[in-house]
Amino acid sequence: MLRYLSDSPLRARVTAATNKVEAFNGFSDWVRFGQNGTVAANDPVEQEKEGSSRPCWPTW
Repeated sequence: MLRYLSDSPLRARVTAATNKVEAFNGFSDWVRFGQNGTVAANDPVEQEKEGSSRPCWPTW
């Protein structure tokens, strides 16, 4: 903890990595917007159909 507090480059790397993860989580949430990201079927074929029917770009 003391190393983190005293090492500015380390804090910058941790912040950059955290921002990348948060950006990915935001994108992942956007991709799974249908049914709040829940999987409606336990059948892999149906899951594939459901996933492929979502747009890969914003629809606004």
